[in-house]
Amino acid sequence: MTVFPIFSTPVFVETYEVLDEDIQGIINEQYREYPKRRDGEQSIDTQIFKKYPRLHDICLAHVKEYVYNVLSVDENRVRPKIICSWVNKHRPDERANRHGHTNSMFTGCIYLQIPENSGNLIFEASYNHCTYGTGMIEPPFVEEHILNSRVWQVVPERGMVALFPGHVDHMSGYNESEEDRYTIGFNVMLEGDFSEPTRDLVMEIKHV
Repeated sequence: MTVFPIFSTPVFVETYEVLDEDIQGIINEQYREYPKRRDGEQSIDTQIFKKYPRLHDICLAHVKEYVYNVLSVDENRVRPKIICSWVNKHRPDERANRHGHTNSMFTGCIYLQIPENSGNLIFEASYNHCTYGTGMIEPPFVEEHILNSRVWQVVPERGMVALFPGHVDHMSGYNESEEDRYTIGFNVMLEGDFSEPTRDLVMEIKHV
């Protein structure tokens, strides 16, 4: 038996070594609360990587691996660019509510201070996102796996970088630890040569 997971939504996960100095400055950033209750706080600075070029370079390297090696985008014609970046702070009993990212082809998150039980990264297919079927019909399963699930979770760890298409609905679970949780979110666009040769369309006219 062969199963082809066609039209997939690739999620890329990799880890790197976090340094203590990566975290200290971020903790001292200025924050404002997200509008939704218990949704955590966001740094006022939405170009945070300009202050932390090492983190920018780490994330951009992972972005290039995702775009060029995983998705096979032509690196001679197109290049990725991180267009904005911000810190997310979640105190105990807070979470990131379900959302997607506009004006972002790809979205990334780098996990800096991640206490145990501070919330998984959760992806969920919306009802207008068809997988094996529509979200309006959900048959019972004896086992849930990558091919039949409409919800998928990734357990984050210190130093993890996650990348995925920006339109995918995602959230984090509640921070059930007693410490604050810090991550950096960032959006990625592609720039370069998107032109394609014009294809001649030939129409056959059949005479009856």
